[in-house]
Amino acid sequence: MAWKGVIIVTFGRTGSTLLMGLLNRIDGYLIRGENKNCFYGLFGFWQSLKLTQAVNGNRILSPSDPFFNDLQLPAVAEQLSHLARTVICGHESPSVFGFKEIWYASEFYPESSPENRNELALPDYEAFESYLDFLCMIFPQCCLLLNTRDIESAVRSDWWANDPVRARRFMEMAGDWYMRYMDRHTNCFQISYEDVLRKSGRLREMYAFLEAAYDDAVVDRVLSIPHGYKSQPLVENSAR
Repeated sequence: MAWKGVIIVTFGRTGSTLLMGLLNRIDGYLIRGENKNCFYGLFGFWQSLKLTQAVNGNRILSPSDPFFNDLQLPAVAEQLSHLARTVICGHESPSVFGFKEIWYASEFYPESSPENRNELALPDYEAFESYLDFLCMIFPQCCLLLNTRDIESAVRSDWWANDPVRARRFMEMAGDWYMRYMDRHTNCFQISYEDVLRKSGRLREMYAFLEAAYDDAVVDRVLSIPHGYKSQPLVENSAR
């Protein structure tokens, strides 16, 4: 297989749980669900270490120096990769593993749903790019599936409909971030909810990108199963 790690990058109500269901039917794949972006805390930890190393430079420090450290970042990165595998795989031993997540700019999620909020807030594209780069570092040979949905359909879906103007602004921003990241990185593939539901040529291209076999019967079986938010049936306004 071309990849050992697969991460679905998305926002709420895009059919990402359905996409996760499809990936988990590929032999050797284990793609977990959302984890409130637990790896974001590790990203902050890693950034602090990099800043400390930048301060240290190549100096040999003594105990009298306020930045008395001997940071071995490659060894730390290896441990972070081991931790990521433990979090995602548990006792399983898949060939390819990863997760799907919607928490990349949580300040845009509805204030009326405290359980849907998170402390995570990526303030701009540069932070978004740095964070995805970090995920690709700790997940081996990792690719990103950038999952989207038609904006006009998405803004009518569930909580987004409470503030469609704000929702549309957020989704347009997310789409812009995805395209900018794809322009700079070759390990990305964009797929939409509509591509999945309609079994468009783009869906087959995704399987080719993953170097995985496409089986129309398997896809149909997954599409027949309710996925996502509250396990609602697959209708236009029930995707996550």
